[in-house]
Order: sequence, then structure tokens, then C-alpha cells
Amino acid sequence: MSARIDHDFGFATLSSITGYRGDSQEYTKLDGDLTPLPLVIVGQTLTTSTYSEELKLASQSRGAFLWTTGLYYYHAKDDSAVNSNGAALPVLDAFADGHQTTKSYAFYAQGTYGLSDSTHFTLGGRYTREDRDLEQGSSVTVPGPVVIPSPNSAASQSNNPITWRAALDNHLSKDVMDYVSVSRGFKSGGFNLLTPGSPAFAPETLTTYEIGLKSLTFDRRVRLNLAAFYNDYSNIQVAKYGVASIELVNGATAKTYGLDADFEISLSQHLTVSGGLEALHATFARFENATISTSLPMGGYSQVQGSVDGNHLPQAPDFSGTVLAMYSIPTQLGEFRLAANYAYNAETFFEPDNRLSQGAYGLVGASLLWIDPNKHYTLQAWGKNLTNEQVAAAEGTNPLNTVIALNAPRTYGITFGYKY
Repeated sequence: MSARIDHDFGFATLSSITGYRGDSQEYTKLDGDLTPLPLVIVGQTLTTSTYSEELKLASQSRGAFLWTTGLYYYHAKDDSAVNSNGAALPVLDAFADGHQTTKSYAFYAQGTYGLSDSTHFTLGGRYTREDRDLEQGSSVTVPGPVVIPSPNSAASQSNNPITWRAALDNHLSKDVMDYVSVSRGFKSGGFNLLTPGSPAFAPETLTTYEIGLKSLTFDRRVRLNLAAFYNDYSNIQVAKYGVASIELVNGATAKTYGLDADFEISLSQHLTVSGGLEALHATFARFENATISTSLPMGGYSQVQGSVDGNHLPQAPDFSGTVLAMYSIPTQLGEFRLAANYAYNAETFFEPDNRLSQGAYGLVGASLLWIDPNKHYTLQAWGKNLTNEQVAAAEGTNPLNTVIALNAPRTYGITFGYKY
């Protein structure tokens, strides 16, 4: 649920933005060991409730100086329970529960000043106070049956990041603008609720530098945006796979840089071609305690801690791109839109040791959309992955085996819509 209230003071607008979300997930019989044998059967429940409130005061869009300032509050409560049953093991039952509370407070302000009619300077900052508290308990039932409880544990984590952004933009003409920016951001840390006893993971910090161009040319029929960027990560968060679990851990530092482009070309009144391309170099600069897996002759994997300096970051292909062509046909029965798209990804690695990867692949999709003359009703026939490519969305190594989750195969359907 969300609610927004705006009040116009004349010189500025005050906005109150309130949000609440509740979510509950329950899995009763997961194959925890992910082997052909039913060694470990896992049940999981995860309940989350979040509340947020933001008060924002923004100046009216006139004058040489525009500004925004505000306060933000966020509260979340996460409860988890994990029950594992060893169907083929001597341990009969293991249970663990965890409760995490998060409170976050922030103050932010940003201003843009017109140095001239064509040049603007923007400076903004944000102070955040974030507190997380954790309570966990567990027990194991062995043949007898005998219940062996573990002492309840508690932990807390507090962070006070200061994030900021500075940018300079210059309008070369009405439809062409170049810019340069530098900014600092962070991704929250926390606890791995579903893996009791695992250490907390720290916030991830990113400093990014960017220079780019945004343009509309040829009578505004061609839109082209270009950007070159450099990203410097500290405490980068990466996934670590275990038996019946996935947890977040911190790498040390990582560097990425590349080029990004997106475009839209109106070839005629009815035909439009759009897309995006990215060339990316993304590697760990330093990560000395990563998990490195080596296959064993009798099955399973030996896992040791070691350096993966220079390895590719997970889920960061060297090149990716999409292209979409759309042709519209207006008729007395309504508008018809034919669309076809193609997406390409270069080889993608899934873990810091770069043992597992998905080779380069391309996906093809198409659709036919009808919009009624009054623009109230739509009917669309669509297809995705029409060539039925087998593509891994995620892969991970645990001591027992390799786990692979596949993307959807060829998928097609019909969608009906109504707009009022």
C-alpha cells in the first residue's frame, strides 16, 4: 500500500510519501542437497514487513537555482524458519529461526545552479544511519530422539554512510547535451537469515565516474545516448553457495569500466528501431579469501579459500546488446503493432573462481499487439526465446555438486488488457 500527499507552498512543494509492504513465503519440501538421493529435505518460511516514510521539499521549476531536500525513514522486520529433515541421514531433524530488525534514517539535499543559460552544476549529498539487530536460535534432533538446543545468539550492525553526487552538464544546442559526473553510493549490509551462524556481510560501496552525451538529431528522429564509465567497488557483495543454502559474503575490491550506448531511430512514420549496447571490463582487483572449487575423482568438490585477483565478476559479460524493431499499422479497426527483438550476451561467469560459465547466446522474441480505436482495450500475442535456447540463469558449486537453474524455454501466450 502506498499514499502520497502534495502541498504547494508557492516557492516549493512539500510531499509526503508513505509505503507499507507485507510478504510471506513458505516452501515445505525443498530438495536441500540437490542430488539424485533424498538426503536432506528442507522447509523454509520467510516473512517480511516494511514501512517507509519520506518528507520531501522541492523548489518550483523557475530561477537559476533549483533544490530538493528531505527526510527518510525505513523500518523492516524479517522472520525466518528453516527445518531440515535428513531422510537418509542419521540426523532426524534440525531447526533454526532468525529475526532481523532494520531501522534506517536519512537526510538528503541536492541543488542545481545555472552557471549560464546552457551550463548547470549539480551537487547533492545524503547522510544515512542504519541499524540492524539479529536474534537466532537452533536445535538438532538425533536418534533417541534427543533434542540438542544451541544457545540463542544475538548480533547487531550499524553503519553511517555518507553518499554524494557532483555533476556538470552543458547544452551544446537545444537537443544535444554533454555531461560529466562523479558519485558515491552504497548497498546495505546485513545478516544471512537462512544460514544460521554465518557472519554478517558489510555494506558495499561504489564510486563511479561517468562522461556522456545525450542527443536528438535529424529533426528529432534519431535519439542517441553515449556514456563511458569507471566504477570502483569496495566490499563488493557476492553469492556463496553451500549445501541447501546461498549466502552473501564480501569480496574486497573490484574495478569495472566500459562504454554504454542506447538509441532509437524513426525510419518512417510507422517503423522504429531501438536498442542498447554495452562493452564492459569487470574484474576483481583484490579478493584473497574467495571460495575456489576443484572437482574430486569420486564426485563432489574440494573447496578452499584463495585469491581470485583479476577474475571476472559474476554476471558481468564483456559484451551485451539488444535491438527491437516495431512497425505500427493504423486501421479503422484499431492500431496493430508488429515487434521483433534480439538480445545477445557474451560468455557469463557465475562464481568468483570463474569455474562455471554460460557461453555466449542470443534470444529471439516477437509480438503482435492490437489497440482498439478508443485505446481502452489491447490484445497481444507474444513469444519469447523462439529458438528454444537452453540458457543458465544461475550456476553454483557446493561440496556435493553443481547446481544449475535454467531460464525459461520457448514461451508464448496471449495477453488481454483494459485501460480506463
